[in-house]
Amino acid sequence: MNRSTACALAAAALIGVAAPAAAQDAATFTGPRVEAQVGWERIRFDLGDYGVEESTQDSGITYGATVGYDVALGTSLVAGVEATLSYSSTDGAFADSSALGYTYDTGRELAVAGRVGVPVGSSALLYGKAGYTNLRVSAVDDAATTTTRTDLDGIQAGVGAEIALTPSTFVKGEYSYSDYENDISRHRILTGIGIRF
Repeated sequence: MNRSTACALAAAALIGVAAPAAAQDAATFTGPRVEAQVGWERIRFDLGDYGVEESTQDSGITYGATVGYDVALGTSLVAGVEATLSYSSTDGAFADSSALGYTYDTGRELAVAGRVGVPVGSSALLYGKAGYTNLRVSAVDDAATTTTRTDLDGIQAGVGAEIALTPSTFVKGEYSYSDYENDISRHRILTGIGIRF
């Protein structure tokens, strides 16, 4: 048997072993799931709409829950959809060009996203996600003492890693960036725990 024939047989044997393993790895991350998450965020307001050529940034804690469903695409790719409801502790204050003061609070966020992931080893999934998000912000005009509540549409993108602890439980870490109307953006770093059914 020459060297090229031996290499071809070895490659075929490796592919034959790896393909079922990849399929099994992808199956680990399929089906319906629910998860809870908590993390840190930084929200940036560009104040051009208020006549101020600067921005304000404030940080806080974010927490929420996600429901999703994932399927295997072939033997080494996972795709899914998810919906998230989250809340935030972030608030802050700023003044406009006439020195009128405002305070704001960030409220609930609703997000719907698709994600695509690649299994790594037998228990890890690396994924990217993108979708639509809607953030509620309440602002108070200190002079008039009136509250304005606004729902802001935006887009969201992120990357993360999911680690299977058992066939039905997992932990995850994720970074996401959201860009909303009215020159508002948000960075988040999350950790979570979930269950697959």
